[in-house]
Amino acid sequence: MYRILVDADKCTGCRVCEAVCSTRILDNKGFNRKMAAIRVLFRGELEEDIRPVLCRQCRRPLCAENCPTESISRGGDGIVRISRNSCIGCGNCAEACPFGAVILHPDLDFPSKCDLCEGDPLCVKYCVAGALRLVHESNVGIE
Repeated sequence: MYRILVDADKCTGCRVCEAVCSTRILDNKGFNRKMAAIRVLFRGELEEDIRPVLCRQCRRPLCAENCPTESISRGGDGIVRISRNSCIGCGNCAEACPFGAVILHPDLDFPSKCDLCEGDPLCVKYCVAGALRLVHESNVGIE
């Protein structure tokens, strides 16, 4: 199973990741970083604490466990996805995610979360600071 690891110390807050992600979500018809499945959060008095937030592809995804229509599942490739066909947009998944990685946007009729761009994540590819890396979980000590 693959995951995107974030090195927050390298993140410059440029938000290129949000731009490329939202462009993909909007089927290359423009971009709106508020629709991205990755969010760059700025905290601290001077917004000096920069944190990219995205789905961690949890082993036991609480978003899926709390979905009343079973619209969230892990595929054979290990990627946790939301089925747009059966999702009713109730928001239980967003509430259940302890990382805030499931996004409910008023312009979309379904929640959005990182699906690793089907195995070739654009945010990793275009991260100029090298803050994002796609790794197999066997190469890191994470759960």
